[in-house]
Amino acid sequence: MSEVSREVVKWVAAVVVLGGVVIYSIQALPDALGNSVEIADDEPTSAASPAATAPVTEPLPDPNLQGPVTDGNVQPTADLSLSASAIAGVADETLVIGSQEGDAVVLSFPLIKGDPDCVGAVILQLAVEEATPTELGVAPSALFDLDTLAEGAAVPGTSLLDPAPGPKSFTNGSPGRLPWDVTTLYRTWASGTPFPGGQAAPAQTPFTLTVRPTAPAAGEREVVFSAKESGADSPTLSWIGLPAATEAHSAPGS
Repeated sequence: MSEVSREVVKWVAAVVVLGGVVIYSIQALPDALGNSVEIADDEPTSAASPAATAPVTEPLPDPNLQGPVTDGNVQPTADLSLSASAIAGVADETLVIGSQEGDAVVLSFPLIKGDPDCVGAVILQLAVEEATPTELGVAPSALFDLDTLAEGAAVPGTSLLDPAPGPKSFTNGSPGRLPWDVTTLYRTWASGTPFPGGQAAPAQTPFTLTVRPTAPAAGEREVVFSAKESGADSPTLSWIGLPAATEAHSAPGS
């Protein structure tokens, strides 16, 4: 083989080897890229991102608190006395307010069926059996589950949802039914609106009221009411209903 032929063969061989290297590199390129390159989302999803957070849904309105209201009255589902910071009179036929600070009576009533704005007037009445002359106010209670409170147990926390004395009524000690206009208290409670003190009743909670003296006792004090166990003299919640909310807003005293 001549010298020229040898040079040609070497160049051809070099070109073949180089071509094989190029082809191998091209074939291996996808695997190499797959092992060395990570594709990341422009907006990664995290536990705090909207995509990972469950949608917030508003609680469904209570169908029992919609529509017109008809006149009615009801006895309490539970009532008791607070005496010396303890639960008393759970099953007694009387409710007693004594001389100590914090003595009170607490009563729970079912919510009135219909829109709270369709309630024209709500009146609480308790029958006085005997009493020393006393002014008594009504406030929304923070004791939402009276049925769970046992005789003699300590009062769980505060008994008041709002500290204001609320509607007032005075007993001179004569037996008879003592009334309070609790219309505003009821509408605020049932609609879930905060009271002036900033607290609101939990949704669909029975209407629960605390009756208590508006001032400390100047001496011995005792106010005895008939409890729900007494029968005909039981406390009552009475109301006047309105057919439409627009009429409720225009009702006298609303």
